Amino acid sequence: MKWPFISPKVFCLSTLFLLFLTPVFSQFDVALRLTTIATSPVKYGTSVPFNITVFNQGLQPVTDVKVVIYLGTALTYDSSINNIWTPEGITPNAYVTTISSQIDPAASSLITMNVLPQPSYNNVNAWNVAAEVYEIEDIAGNIVSNLDLDSQHDKNPTNDAGGALGAASDDAINGNGTGTPGSTSAATDEDDHDVAKVRIYDVALKKLLTTTGPIQYLDTLEFISIVYNQGNETTGQVIIQELITEGYIWDLPLNAPLGWAGAAPKPKYAFDNLAPYDSIIIPVKLILSSESFDGSAWDNYTEIFSVRDFNSVNVGPNEADSEVNSNSVYENLVLNGSAFDNDIFGQGQPVGEDEDDHDVATPRVFDLAIKKERSTAVPSYSYTQNVTYTVTLYNQGNVTANTITLTDTLPCGLEFLPGLNPGWALSGPNKISFTYNTPLAPATNVTLQLIFGVNPCYVNPA
Repeated sequence: MKWPFISPKVFCLSTLFLLFLTPVFSQFDVALRLTTIATSPVKYGTSVPFNITVFNQGLQPVTDVKVVIYLGTALTYDSSINNIWTPEGITPNAYVTTISSQIDPAASSLITMNVLPQPSYNNVNAWNVAAEVYEIEDIAGNIVSNLDLDSQHDKNPTNDAGGALGAASDDAINGNGTGTPGSTSAATDEDDHDVAKVRIYDVALKKLLTTTGPIQYLDTLEFISIVYNQGNETTGQVIIQELITEGYIWDLPLNAPLGWAGAAPKPKYAFDNLAPYDSIIIPVKLILSSESFDGSAWDNYTEIFSVRDFNSVNVGPNEADSEVNSNSVYENLVLNGSAFDNDIFGQGQPVGEDEDDHDVATPRVFDLAIKKERSTAVPSYSYTQNVTYTVTLYNQGNVTANTITLTDTLPCGLEFLPGLNPGWALSGPNKISFTYNTPLAPATNVTLQLIFGVNPCYVNPA
């Protein structure tokens, strides 16, 4: 049989072509994707699972794939679940694990870490998570990390191209690794590294009275509510509501220009697009009323009514540490000046702390009233006969009165009898006074007694 003639030139080109292709057929290429099924916001302390999927995109099987995960400062590892992780040892809040099973070409392997979110008040990235492959082996046990075609395997979370949360480079697994850290392009993402986060909606509220100086009934008092976004996402629409008691008069024309709508007792104010760690000041005007003599009638509470995310989804039930629109008995135990007043860092009744989406402000209303009645029930009196009066003192405000001085002016027909009126003393012409030194609390009263003698009293009609 005669072999066909093959040109030396063609033979050399074929040989070079085969030599060029040889590395391709032995390439290693692994990619990683970090995701969570908890796509809704969560409450603090909720165990949130993060799935890490490692893909073998090369042409050779790999084994003993080592993965490192970096948790934000407000996340803790829930070791009661998926306890395959151990502390990395150098980087704080970093954990490592090994996928020891073989991952064949075009196959993948999934591992999970559960984390517990906690509050953070100074770092919007505190609930972020990042993961990356830092070492791989071939089936012969050789470390082949440096042979990955488009990624640099290491334990350095700051040198990986792409990985921008919410951008195209987030969850990308086909990037070539030529971009810069934090870049948004999926095509240039370093695909052995990925990022994710726990969604936190934490909206807190503080209520303050801004009117100063003495006040009277029917004065218009000015309050402000300061609403804080303590989470890691810009809000959609947030609605707050006033909780107006009988101690105030609601005037909508007075408040509509400020943005308020609705009638008492629960008018509402809506706003949106409050960025993380930003706040908004919302004024309101209320007219002080004297219709009630209950000391708590002037406790002016405001609370978060509802919270929506940027897609208009109601996330109020998942507010991180509060129950929106609850106005509970527990919340109404918070009084002006008490330990929980103006607290915006409480995590609610379950942990014995303030419900920080609800707050109070109260003016100081000092209102004492007095009633004097004759208690001797006879139709007429004779000279030298005594007559008894009762004096009732009422505290109709919300401030405890500590020292109260009463003065009684005597007509000429009544005689002051010191021996029958302990504590009373002459304080001027035809005047007697008494100082009551026992604290008189709001919505309470005390009754005193006065006894006078009846004397002749002649008034010259001329």
